[in-house]
This record gives sequence, structure tokens and C-alpha cells, in this order.
Amino acid sequence: MDTVLYLSNCMQLAFMPAIMVGTAILNEGAERRAKQDHEILLQELQMLRSVMRTLNLPPEGPYSEESSNEHDDEPISPQSPPECPEADWGA
Repeated sequence: MDTVLYLSNCMQLAFMPAIMVGTAILNEGAERRAKQDHEILLQELQMLRSVMRTLNLPPEGPYSEESSNEHDDEPISPQSPPECPEADWGA
């Protein structure tokens, strides 16, 4: 039994560099894909903003150019949920 554990540990130590190199290669590929996805999403965002300008639609939402520059220094305050008068849970 001790011989099996010893051989198992030796094999793990022998193959550990190969596993580490394989993991690093896979991580590089994932990081490259993530950067490409980010660039594509930024291009699509610019395209949507230009379409909105062409249609003369006001920019809305947290990702519009105006809102992203106006409130950068302000802290985000929590909002309370809206009241629901028709729901009477205590009765």
C-alpha cells in the first residue's frame, strides 16, 4: 500500500509542470477572447449611440454619455422599494 502512495505522489510531482503549463495556455486563450468580446461590445455601443443621435432620441440609462460624465463623483444612494397599497399581508 505504501508503494502505491509513493508512486502516485511521484507521478503527481512529475506531471505537475505539464498541468501548470496547460492551465496557463488555456487562461491566455480565455483572456484573449474576453478582450475581443470587450472591444466588440464597445463598437456596438458606439454604433447604438450614433443611431440614437441620428434618430434624435435622447440618451437614457446609466450608460449614456451624459449620465456617465455628470454623476461620476456622486455616491450611489439606495432607493426604497415602491409602496404597494393593494397588498395587505397582515389581514
